[in-house]
Amino acid sequence: MNKNVKGLTYSGMMKSLTEEEKKMLETLIEVEKMTKEGTLRDFFDELKETNHLVNKRITKELFAEDFLENTAREFVQGTLQLQYLGEDADAELVNVGNYKINLKFSPILRNLLKNHEGIFSSCFLTQSLKTIVLATLCGVMQEMRDNKLRDINSDVFVAWWFPFKLVYKAGFRIDFALDHIKRIGDEHYLIQDASSIQDSLLYKVHQEIAYISKEIDQRKARIKNLKKQALDNLSSHGSERSTFQANRFNQALGSWWKNAADGLLDDIPES
Repeated sequence: MNKNVKGLTYSGMMKSLTEEEKKMLETLIEVEKMTKEGTLRDFFDELKETNHLVNKRITKELFAEDFLENTAREFVQGTLQLQYLGEDADAELVNVGNYKINLKFSPILRNLLKNHEGIFSSCFLTQSLKTIVLATLCGVMQEMRDNKLRDINSDVFVAWWFPFKLVYKAGFRIDFALDHIKRIGDEHYLIQDASSIQDSLLYKVHQEIAYISKEIDQRKARIKNLKKQALDNLSSHGSERSTFQANRFNQALGSWWKNAADGLLDDIPES
């Protein structure tokens, strides 16, 4: 369960970094040095090797005049100013496992800890820097959640890949996230490169699946809200006896619209 950490915020943490921590952060995001040495583009070699379609589209964007350098600088400035957090930069952090995060990104961190236990095992950063970099990782993942694959372009792939590579450079084991961007890059450009794909039956089938899936998600959210209303109603009963009776009635109503074998057999498709 999340527990507020009194007074601890990202902005306060940034202000209280030691000189050594500031140097570590500068080393991690040394865009000017990478630009001068010509190593900035090396960050994208792995992405470009996904296949010829990704290479063609990403390379075109990367080698546009100053595009990569400007994107990298914007990211660094955004990190230092905690732009991924917005107003949350001054909000108190919450605990998720052994880590601290802003409330908005806490579901993402819980998911990461559940599915990728060793993600922080190679990280060399101090706890404060780890917390700040973790906000960047979760912030990019939140952006990915907020955008449909069909609505993004090469700029976005670059803007997501670069911070992931810096997080990886800091010792976070996020190969799975880099592999995910390569996969969706492959799928994105495969669809974009196909001619008249929107006229195909396959496109229409998947479009219908997407619409139905969205409707199912909305209905699940509605069910969750209605169950909460039922629990709130139960908690309003005063005596223990009346609460017991209300719970029995609530359970019976929960079964009223189900088939009589529900709970006896696993789900079997309707015939």
